[in-house]
Amino acid sequence: MQTPTTLLNNNTQMPSIGFGTWQLRNQDCITTVKTAINEGYTHIDTAEMYMNESEIGQAIKNYPREKLFITSKVSPDDLDYVRVLAACQESLARLETEYLDLYLIHWPTSTMNLESTLKAFKQLYNEKKIKAFGVSNFTINHLKDTL
Repeated sequence: MQTPTTLLNNNTQMPSIGFGTWQLRNQDCITTVKTAINEGYTHIDTAEMYMNESEIGQAIKNYPREKLFITSKVSPDDLDYVRVLAACQESLARLETEYLDLYLIHWPTSTMNLESTLKAFKQLYNEKKIKAFGVSNFTINHLKDTL
């Protein structure tokens, strides 16, 4: 059965059902993610804060990358231009992939520099290190500020 998809604003097709990996660690993470992929999940969701990107990188390395949709999220501690760029590179290295399908601001903070953070996301997008970007855990007011 094909997973239904959602069309993002930049015409990226995102599987509507994803496999979340929060709290998965070590060999349990690797085994569970492999099982999920073998059962038909193609969208794997992780985050810098989950501290399991390396395990997910190990789990996905024997699957065709183009058939997977990998989402990761930048930590609230890294929400400025330079740190977003560095955090993405570190996530890519841990995941052992050349790009993310979706990269999100994980949690907004009162001290984040939204303009420089979004500028970094746009640069990563232009460099094809991410196929799409967005936000997670934003309130309506955060969304209004972002727009």
